[in-house]
Amino acid sequence: MKELKRVALAGNPNSGKSSLFNALTGLRQKTGNFPGVTVDRRLGTARMPDGADIKVVDLPGLYSLTAGSPDEQVAKAVLTDTAHPDHPDAVVIVLDAGNLRRNLYLATQILDLGLPALLALNMRDTAEAGGIRVHTEILEDLLNVPVVAINAKEGTGVDDLLRRLPEARALAEPFCAGSDIQERYRRIGRILPTVQAVVDRKEGPLAFTRAFDRYATHPVWGFLLFLFTFFLLFQAVFTLAAYPMDAIEAGMSALADAVRAWQPGAWWTGFLADGVLAGITGVIIFVPQIAILFACIAVLEESGYMARVSFLNDRLLRAVGMNGRSVVPLVSGFACAVPAIMAARTIENPKERLITIMVTPLMSCSARLPVYVYLVGYLVPEHHLFGFLSVQGLFFLGLYLLGVLLSAAAAWVFNRFLKDPTSGSFFLELPVYRGPRWRNVALGSWSKAMTFVREAGRIILVISLILWAAGSFGPSGTLGHLPENARLEASFAGWAGRAIEPVMEPIGVDWKTGIAVITSFAAREVFVGTMNILYGMEGGGKPDYPPATAASLLVFYVIAMQCMSTLAIVKRETGGWKWPAVMFGYLTGLAYIASWITFRLVGS
Repeated sequence: MKELKRVALAGNPNSGKSSLFNALTGLRQKTGNFPGVTVDRRLGTARMPDGADIKVVDLPGLYSLTAGSPDEQVAKAVLTDTAHPDHPDAVVIVLDAGNLRRNLYLATQILDLGLPALLALNMRDTAEAGGIRVHTEILEDLLNVPVVAINAKEGTGVDDLLRRLPEARALAEPFCAGSDIQERYRRIGRILPTVQAVVDRKEGPLAFTRAFDRYATHPVWGFLLFLFTFFLLFQAVFTLAAYPMDAIEAGMSALADAVRAWQPGAWWTGFLADGVLAGITGVIIFVPQIAILFACIAVLEESGYMARVSFLNDRLLRAVGMNGRSVVPLVSGFACAVPAIMAARTIENPKERLITIMVTPLMSCSARLPVYVYLVGYLVPEHHLFGFLSVQGLFFLGLYLLGVLLSAAAAWVFNRFLKDPTSGSFFLELPVYRGPRWRNVALGSWSKAMTFVREAGRIILVISLILWAAGSFGPSGTLGHLPENARLEASFAGWAGRAIEPVMEPIGVDWKTGIAVITSFAAREVFVGTMNILYGMEGGGKPDYPPATAASLLVFYVIAMQCMSTLAIVKRETGGWKWPAVMFGYLTGLAYIASWITFRLVGS
């Protein structure tokens, strides 16, 4: 075999391939797009025992080389096209020891390509706990390629894999000539009894999975469990975060007061206290809720429960033009629409993929949380049922369910108008339930929350500067000669707010809130920072919204398309501005109409 410079990791979804990539590369990795396409790739550097560095490419997961989705097509192209810039010198095929029959189907297909290969048998300990023992030595002799047992989650066996990687070799003759699926499975079936011993155990992860799935995948009990799980998720987001949020608010308020007392009356103290600090407070105060939301979603994904959610909802989603693969993008949309839309690449059927992309922004993302928290208090008191059940948390759940119902209705409409007679296939592995890696959950949720702060912070800082200047100066120049409560209305910000008030008034919004609505089209979370700045200029406090106005604004923010990053990623994923324009138009128009109706119903 030629010198190893680039190695690809291939395997089925949920086989532990990405965990192995992390163990091999550590922090020496980066993300990017595969050349010429918008499918993400992860590149890293692994150090061999002799000190040499090799490039490692983490390919998208796939079940076979009969590619369907964009992700699978990319993985196939890298493995089969020798001219591809990411074509490897060798491939490490990751196998789940508990699902060897299915994993060997892809593995033997890759071996038949003639690539030097090494098999990494992952999660053997989990398989053995469930009564399945795989003999690596026998499998190596039968396939005539190196086989190394690893535990990618714990990082064990990785050193042995690197040591044996130079032994990777190609098959002298194909495992199965031709593309007959049944013949390939027959050949795999002949070697399995020799390679693995199966004992029916009544304990361990596999036994627990089989027992629990009787309820988790049941058409009635499973759906009730799904609703209860997400009910607990939103209770946690609202209740557990209350204490750190109160502490952050008190700390930032004290800091702003200290800045004002430092140089009373100076322009720059007003700029810092009522501009920059007020805007930043409107973001960082919600970091606890966002971190908890990301952590809960990570736990559901790592434990294996999210796959059951996909299974349960497949039939419902097919009725509106999607399938079970759409669940992951839709649920991910609760955190952020940008990676959620990118996750739709796993959907094979173009029509189902487009529908998923177009309705994902209706799932209430973490950027809406600050707005919801700001407005819910006007409608729902801070009461608890039975001493622990937050009424506001229940209302939060209702807002998220409203987004889900609207996304289903929008998907049904798109399904009626988009013409494509074919229906995508849906193959789903239900992985063994596993305990989440708490360190990864904590680090991942904190990292994503900080990313939210950095991304939102940049926007808010710029808008804070603009708003402070617009609120401090007017057509007549400086406003120091006016009473404090009259300065904002006489400023450029007041002039702009009055100009848009005729458009905002039908949905119950005054000119000051109208400014916040307009600025939040850059990013939803800007709304709270803008309100803090505008009312800070008038001495602090919050607006005195009637219930009809608060309800109208909540409905508007559940629906409206207010995220430039989302529109940009839709443009990239769909290859043009047509569908981003459709998304912006239908969501903004629907939001305005729904808010108008809500304002009149609640106010009547």
